Amino acid sequence: MPCYRVKWPDGTIEIVFAEDDTELFGLLDEEGSPYSAEIHEINPPMGRFAVVGDVIAGDVEVLKETKVIRCLTSENLDRSFQALYGKVTG
Repeated sequence: MPCYRVKWPDGTIEIVFAEDDTELFGLLDEEGSPYSAEIHEINPPMGRFAVVGDVIAGDVEVLKETKVIRCLTSENLDRSFQALYGKVTG
């Protein structure tokens, strides 16, 4: 399952697992505007941290060393918004 590093405007960093961009958008939309966050799909180093439920255990600093696979842009988020809410607003 894809892994995302999300940095909110207040500096909070979250690690989120989602099947695709649309699921990710929905999860982030529950907490704030996905458009206000920096979102990177990452390839975390195996064995350096573990996710138990919604809690990250281990050396979170290692996330600065993760390989960024891609940065989600406004275009990605627009498609995800339409997939989730297009029928409601359109």
